[in-house]
Amino acid sequence: IEFYYNLIFCSLNRDKEEYFYKAKNYLFENHEVFDVNEKKNLATKVANYCVHKFQLGSPKYLRELFEIIKFRLEHGIVTFKNGKISKDFYKQVVFVSTSLNEIKWTEKFVEEYTPLLFAEYQESMKNLAKSLMYYSEKKYDDVLNCLRRFRFADVLDKVNVKILIARTYFEMREFEMLLYHIDTSKHFLKNNKNVSTFMCEANSNFFNYLQTIASAIEKSDSNKLIKLEEKIRLDCAKKNKN
Repeated sequence: IEFYYNLIFCSLNRDKEEYFYKAKNYLFENHEVFDVNEKKNLATKVANYCVHKFQLGSPKYLRELFEIIKFRLEHGIVTFKNGKISKDFYKQVVFVSTSLNEIKWTEKFVEEYTPLLFAEYQESMKNLAKSLMYYSEKKYDDVLNCLRRFRFADVLDKVNVKILIARTYFEMREFEMLLYHIDTSKHFLKNNKNVSTFMCEANSNFFNYLQTIASAIEKSDSNKLIKLEEKIRLDCAKKNKN
């Protein structure tokens, strides 16, 4: 009862982190009391809490999400369809682990779990994973070369790749290429009917922020960066209230 109480209040009162930690710790310590389907459902709920908090600007929850991912893999709490894992779960794993610079762990995951994807996704997802590892290792030319071999499965894949290319151009200080890429990416988001309103807004904001940062760096305009930081904080505060 106490566990479900804490789990429910994770959603009802996201600001009080103790509900999340109590629910997560109970699940980790007592997962054997739940059946397989219930464990998958509960693990997804605590993982979604981490995603939400991270999106609102709490970076520590990326590490929490990584710990939940490892817990799911170690205990077989992964949803399989016809013996295969989902492409979305695979992407979440490699995005999180490479963002935390867990390169060795990611390499092992890719080797073990890429064959468990449906055949049509294996090559493209492996290339995406490699490109993310290269990005973490600051091998930016390798990132771009790897992404050229990426075969898109859906619109979300295209958005993911466009964001990674933008981040790579920024790190390379290829601002001319970056600004052109940002312009085409924003047109893609605006004109593609398969892009949801939420996805369009969230990713357009990312490209707008990055464009402002690149412009400020080129012009050595520190005031523009300060104003952008204030704007991002206000945007996050508004999302948190909603």
